[in-house]
Amino acid sequence: MLRANEIDEVMRAIAEMDREELVYQFRHYPAPFPIDFTDDFLSRQSLDKLRHVFAGLVMHCGKMPAIGAAA
Repeated sequence: MLRANEIDEVMRAIAEMDREELVYQFRHYPAPFPIDFTDDFLSRQSLDKLRHVFAGLVMHCGKMPAIGAAA
């Protein structure tokens, strides 16, 4: 479960992520279930939609992502 300050931090970080970072996050986020988006699906989605889906994933799982890990 994320604390309020962590939610603010992760939402700011997601808002600043570019497509490369988001795709990396989808591939490496430690979710308790498979995240199996295809490369084609990820490439066709808008940046805002990817951010929205990833934010939902993080909120559902309640785990902080490794911010800046793709760098």
